[in-house]
Amino acid sequence: MLASCRRVRLRFRSALATAAASPVEASISTSDSDVDPESHGPADATLLRRRMRASAAEGNLAAALDALALLRPAPAGAHDYNALLHAYLRSGQAAAQHVAAAEHVAAVLCHMRSVGPAPNALTFNTAFNGLLRLGHLDASHAVLEEMWSRCGFVPSFTTVDRLIKKAVSGSNFELALKVFDLMLSLCYFPTLPIANAIVSILLKSGSAEIAYEVFMVLVNRKFVPDVYMYNQILFGLCKSGCSNKALTLFCNLKKRGLSLNVYSYTALVLGLCKEKMWADAYRTLEKMCDEECKPSVVTYTVIVNFLCRDGKIDAAMHVFRMACKNGCCLDSTICNVLLHALCCEDRIPEAQVIVDLMEEAGLVPDYFTISSLAACFLKTGDVMTCQNFIRMVCNRSNHVDIITWNIYLHSLCCDGQVKKALALVSGMMERGLVPSTTTYNTILKGFCMELDLQGALQMLDHFSSTGVPCDSVSFNTILSAACRQQNASVIRMVLYRMHVEGINLDAISMTCLLRYFHKCGKFAESVNLVESLRIQGSLLFVHGT
Repeated sequence: MLASCRRVRLRFRSALATAAASPVEASISTSDSDVDPESHGPADATLLRRRMRASAAEGNLAAALDALALLRPAPAGAHDYNALLHAYLRSGQAAAQHVAAAEHVAAVLCHMRSVGPAPNALTFNTAFNGLLRLGHLDASHAVLEEMWSRCGFVPSFTTVDRLIKKAVSGSNFELALKVFDLMLSLCYFPTLPIANAIVSILLKSGSAEIAYEVFMVLVNRKFVPDVYMYNQILFGLCKSGCSNKALTLFCNLKKRGLSLNVYSYTALVLGLCKEKMWADAYRTLEKMCDEECKPSVVTYTVIVNFLCRDGKIDAAMHVFRMACKNGCCLDSTICNVLLHALCCEDRIPEAQVIVDLMEEAGLVPDYFTISSLAACFLKTGDVMTCQNFIRMVCNRSNHVDIITWNIYLHSLCCDGQVKKALALVSGMMERGLVPSTTTYNTILKGFCMELDLQGALQMLDHFSSTGVPCDSVSFNTILSAACRQQNASVIRMVLYRMHVEGINLDAISMTCLLRYFHKCGKFAESVNLVESLRIQGSLLFVHGT
């Protein structure tokens, strides 16, 4: 759609440029008339004007212009051409011709500029209204630009506002930004919904700093924004790593006396945490409490999440306890974030405390809660507890996703039950869960743990039959097991399959092969492997092994 609108605008402007370059050629060709060109009677003028309107209403601009050219004694005026444009743009022919309609309007304007009379403000308004009604938004914008920048007529606020609303509602964001720029040139204020829409467009396109500059231009011109607008910009600046500008905007808003709410502070906390400015983030949290702007669970979640990412689990627990002490209404998100971090650090007792708090708060465990706990049990080597926990969850509810199933399959493989794990895959599919590459890689690893390389190779064939693609992990798993067992035939088969699948050797597969050659005492092959990979940068087949 955008490409089509650009073509219309270019054709429209091209037609106008052609008129300026060659006035004679720009005029629309006319046909012979049965009216005497020397006629000076008012009755004939009335007849010609009727004929002009009729021809324009039929979409025949050549005949309409021909009728105007024969007017005597006074030549056709701007009001005659305005009537022509009005009749043409309301005709069914203009609606049917679509792109050509914009070009025809441009040709009429060119004719007026080159031959006369000069177009007036009503001419441009008539052309604009007609093109806008037909959906030619880019051509409508070109008319306004011509009206303002070249002819000096000032479009009304209502006119420009109608166009920008059409552009925004039609998701023509490129045009919306151009019309917004025109509004600023005309010293018009956009309506609050339009200003919010423009800010959203800029933020979604990754232009948070431009959105900030636009906002400052508006407020410096006494535009009154709402809290939704500048909260958007605060979040956009913080997410894009411009915390300093976000802090500047925050202070500017306070100085202007604009109201700030919990989301304004949360945006600032987000930016400070993202840049690991923990002391400033804590001060902001204290400031919220001092100004009676109580931090929400989202505010606490932001801090806890970034602390956990940075490995500061104790600090995250401190913030969590602060949230509980201040009467914050906990949700599953903050509990899951902390639960996952604790499980990864094998801090089971503290994780159990979080689970107890969730139960007290009436929070139902979701996919993230279950997978975090199951992975924690498995990581600590408590395989049976992991299996029992997942089975209990399955019996009580349907809150089991593919990640939790993969953990359960991995626990079975760790317990030497790889065949049971493989049989359960069909049961997963009956539940509507589609096995992923990770699912099959888990079972593949189980076969390798049981030293069943033939079963692992058959598993690779099973990948192809189910339509699940193999990845480098799949081949590296078998290659590593084959190299440990010094099984040259399986190594050759895996390397061939990697070649067929288009998967090159990576650091893991290279290391496996080098260890294999070293165990076999084939140091020359090790050197050849490294040299071949250095020169070719691709797969090396193992010969004579």
